[in-house]
Amino acid sequence: MEDKITAFAARNEDGTLNLFIGTTPYKRNIYGNGYWTVLDDELVGCYIEEIQNDSLPQIKWEDKEPTKVELTIKIKN
Repeated sequence: MEDKITAFAARNEDGTLNLFIGTTPYKRNIYGNGYWTVLDDELVGCYIEEIQNDSLPQIKWEDKEPTKVELTIKIKN
């Protein structure tokens, strides 16, 4: 069995890489710290996970939009 989930990946200014499932993040910069986030009312039903920083090196802080990705989930017997 296989299922696909659409998500967004975005890299923060400090190099951390986050995966957003359930909503599209936006870029924010507070006190010189740049990061991607979601609106408070979008947190319900949203899942955010930090993933390995050296994954997806093509995703940069300088990107104007988050990168749409597709996750494939396979159940193995």
